[in-house]
Amino acid sequence: MPGNRGFSVSANGRFVFLAAPKTEPQLTWVDRSGRPVETVGAPGFSGGNLDLSPDGQQLAFAKPGNLAEPQVNIWLIELATGRATPLTDDLAGDYDPAWSPDGKYIVFNSARPGGSGLFLRASDGSGVDVPLAKVEKSEANSFTVASWSRADVLIFNVLKKDLDFDLGTLSMAGDRTPRVFVSSKQSELNGTFSPDGRWVAYQSNASNRYEIVVRPFPNKDPARTISRDGGKFPRWRGDGKELFFVSPAGTMMAVGFDATNGVSQGVPQPLFSTQIRIGDNRPYAVDKDGQRFLLKVGPDPQLVVVMDWRTLLDR
Repeated sequence: MPGNRGFSVSANGRFVFLAAPKTEPQLTWVDRSGRPVETVGAPGFSGGNLDLSPDGQQLAFAKPGNLAEPQVNIWLIELATGRATPLTDDLAGDYDPAWSPDGKYIVFNSARPGGSGLFLRASDGSGVDVPLAKVEKSEANSFTVASWSRADVLIFNVLKKDLDFDLGTLSMAGDRTPRVFVSSKQSELNGTFSPDGRWVAYQSNASNRYEIVVRPFPNKDPARTISRDGGKFPRWRGDGKELFFVSPAGTMMAVGFDATNGVSQGVPQPLFSTQIRIGDNRPYAVDKDGQRFLLKVGPDPQLVVVMDWRTLLDR
């Protein structure tokens, strides 16, 4: 079907369209085979940018707006009860939450008046949103997405004037000045620190398609490609010995990783098929032992064929 319209009409009267699902998407835990094992909250989950708290008890996500509240804000879900509560409330829209290693704070990005940037908020909802790094409106760059290492360093996307992305860092223990980590003529984005903070996994399109690569931190030794046939959205297992990502076809992939030398172990293996294709920066989360994945599960749209749409006009 041309474009993303969801329908196509031929000259001979045939009409093909994607029917709306009869059930709503559900936030679901699945095992390594993709089998659903537990649901979280009520059906109709529409959030994105998923990030689990360090203790595995809460999920931070960006909740899209509606007619009553059109802005996007950061919300938290208690996984045991499914209870969801808002953390931020700003008309500019807040995105891409990431937890601090101790679980006390959440960093996120927002396009506040005067420029876009990174902000900090206590995860218990107390206090106010604290700006960390800001780009003025006169500049083309903007910050999105953050991963927070145990060494108190943030890594984030930096949108450039040519609409490609670099990776930047900011030390929470230092002067909080943004610095460039990786910059090239291509895009490098969705960086995430390994649990020990020594490695950064991210996606790069240096080969003309996105692949998952790993680079040591803080030095800038050459990156090593981990995926074989494309990949996006890298995530680490809690001990850093395995790396997950999503293939271009939407398959969850897993590959072993040796943190002593930064070398992948074996060939990435397919785990299960997902409905993830394109979309937000972190469309799934992984528990610490890498045995369960939290993602949005919904019915696949049904393709409906009408042999001659003109016959419907008399009904």
